[in-house]
Amino acid sequence: MVVPDRVSYLFGQYYDGLYRYLCYLTNDADSAEDFANEVFLRLFRSLQGGAVSPDALPGWLYRVARNLVIDDYRRRTPPMSGLSPDEPFLTAPAEDAFVHQDVERVFAQLTPEQQRVLYLRFVEGFEPSEIADLMGKSAGAVKQLQYRALASLRRLLHQGGYVP
Repeated sequence: MVVPDRVSYLFGQYYDGLYRYLCYLTNDADSAEDFANEVFLRLFRSLQGGAVSPDALPGWLYRVARNLVIDDYRRRTPPMSGLSPDEPFLTAPAEDAFVHQDVERVFAQLTPEQQRVLYLRFVEGFEPSEIADLMGKSAGAVKQLQYRALASLRRLLHQGGYVP
């Protein structure tokens, strides 16, 4: 398959998930779209040079996306908001604004790594081994991080009176 055809195919396979991830990191749909386009431009260049292995592709895409957001955040003075890409928060619309605020507040109490693991696992549907590649950790470390994040979430929800 020639490079433009391959990039077109991969765009169809990965764009939506990558775009949602970038919305999650930036909380801005326009920026997320710009970053996603830049990721695929870089993919095109990398495939021309043979620098991306098909097995490592999902991890490569998400790592490049995250690095672009971090680089952009570091270039901005002052930052657009008080949150950094390492301190993401939920951005999905909610039926009830109060419930959304409560969930966001509880979720924000987790560490950035715990937030990232839960987002990648339960929103994007990645397997622990894929998340491990994205985060540069072992699959066991990711499973442990997920376990602790869920335990913390359960404890915080209980303390807040959201669950019995």
